[in-house]
Amino acid sequence: MTTPQPRPKTVEVAFWLSAGIAVVAFVVFGVVFSALHIVSSLIGASDEVETVPPGGRREFIEDVMGGSILLSLVVSVVVGGLVLTTVAMMRSGRNWARVAVTVLIVAGLGWLATSGHGVDLRSPSAFALVTALANVVVVVLLYVPQSNRYFARPKA
Repeated sequence: MTTPQPRPKTVEVAFWLSAGIAVVAFVVFGVVFSALHIVSSLIGASDEVETVPPGGRREFIEDVMGGSILLSLVVSVVVGGLVLTTVAMMRSGRNWARVAVTVLIVAGLGWLATSGHGVDLRSPSAFALVTALANVVVVVLLYVPQSNRYFARPKA
């Protein structure tokens, strides 16, 4: 009977950084998506507001905003849950999850570097810099020799 290999600190730190980044990213995503969806919905509904009697306009706008916030919340919770599940599987030693986390991070860094939505590479925000640096640290930690041995071990 073999003794289970303890989880290396590199994987543990990568897990906590990834989980923290995911939670913060999806909270920020939820707020931004919600705001954009509310504005878009209000613009789309502006033609319909004219047909609503003056006394019902407030309720109409509240309904539009409520639906937008609910949609944002559902999307953030579902996608965030999937990402956190993958990060938890990575922590438990699943190599496929390590690869998935790496792909998500590289895609996120690519989006961050090429997005015209708030990230100016000439003067990036502190949040963007911290997020990018933390993501790079996660990828490095996932592929150091200690971590490689952990992910290469036979699974029980």
